[in-house]
Amino acid sequence: MPSIVRPSRLLALIAMSLLLAACGGAPATSSGGTATTPVSESPATTAAAGSPAATAAAGVPAQGGGKTISVVTPYMANATTKFAIERFQEYGKTKGWEVAVVDTNSDFNALVSRIQDAVTQDVDAIVLGMGDPAQMTQGLEAAKGANIPVFGLDAGNAEGVLLNITSDNAALGKTSADALAKAIGEQGNVVMFTHDPHPGVRARAQAAEEALKAYPNITIIDKKHVDVP
Repeated sequence: MPSIVRPSRLLALIAMSLLLAACGGAPATSSGGTATTPVSESPATTAAAGSPAATAAAGVPAQGGGKTISVVTPYMANATTKFAIERFQEYGKTKGWEVAVVDTNSDFNALVSRIQDAVTQDVDAIVLGMGDPAQMTQGLEAAKGANIPVFGLDAGNAEGVLLNITSDNAALGKTSADALAKAIGEQGNVVMFTHDPHPGVRARAQAAEEALKAYPNITIIDKKHVDVP
């Protein structure tokens, strides 16, 4: 997860909120798409004036009150995840939604059962809070069988995920690598801290490693896994 949540990311959250309001129990049968937030995108280019997203961003409540949303995440200990999900909760309150957050505290094995719990509770929608849907196949199948839409918040694309809202992780990785190279004078040894269980972090690490190949005097001497980035 990136260390800074940009305004464009928050507007993306609002866009997902509007989709949630429109779904109202629509079947989560597609393999989904990705709404990507460019690295340098400004709020003005994300939502046109007068559009539903812009209206929501201005604090005007939309229709769709009374819905129950379950957010399932293994990463609430991460500052960026916590910030993004709390903003989603706050926005949900303006729409009259009940947004419940379930944190498995880095226990990836518990993700499926927590999604199944949400299905049993007959929620209106499920949001994957930055977890990898590839680790949640049985839970996604349960949601699909119950016609409960599933959205990804910086998660990943998978069968059963209606829409995944994320950043351009390849661009973030390259930008970070180029900035690092310039900061160390384009020479030296580098240790990469990675977190492969998260699709976005994995994509960033791959892009950063590829970008650093353009600097012949920089050597990646080690890669270390971080439990919660």
